[in-house]
Amino acid sequence: MSGQQLVIIGNGMAPGRMLEYLFEAQGDFDVTIFNAEPRVNVALSRTELDWRFIGTIDDIPRQGARCVENNETKIAVFRTADDRIFALEDKCPHKNGPLSQDIVHGGCVTCPLHNWVISLETGTAQGADEGRTAAFPVRLDGRDIYLQLHPRRLTTRPLNL
Repeated sequence: MSGQQLVIIGNGMAPGRMLEYLFEAQGDFDVTIFNAEPRVNVALSRTELDWRFIGTIDDIPRQGARCVENNETKIAVFRTADDRIFALEDKCPHKNGPLSQDIVHGGCVTCPLHNWVISLETGTAQGADEGRTAAFPVRLDGRDIYLQLHPRRLTTRPLNL
C-alpha cells in the first residue's frame, strides 16, 4: 500500500485511542484522522502507529510499577515520585529478577534479588555492575500513557582521548 492514504473518521474519540484499532494495520501508508472537532484532526505517519495506549498515570502508584505484556516480553512501566514515566523490560540484566517488584528511587529502580541499581532512562546497571535491560519509549498525553513496543536503541559515541 505504499503511498496510499488511510482515512479514519472519529466521533469525538481521542486520536490516540483511535490508534489502538489501527495497530494491526500492515503496509506503509499515511493516516489522516478526522474528528468531530477540527482542532483534533491529525495526519500520522506509519511510525506513529507503533504507540499503544496502556492506561493512565493514575494506574501506577508513585515510586511503583505496573506490567504489560507484548507477546513473550513483560514490560514494567514505572512512575517516579515526580510523575515521570519510564518503561523497561521486567528483567534485571544480572539474574533476570523482576524489576517491577521493587521501589523506584530517583531515576532508578533496584532489583529485589541482588540489589542491582538500574537506570530507568537507559536500562543500564549503575555503579560497578555491568549489564543492560531493554528500555522502551513512553509518552504522556494528559494523564494517558502511551508505550512504543520497540525497545529504544542506545547510541554510543567514541571517546575523544
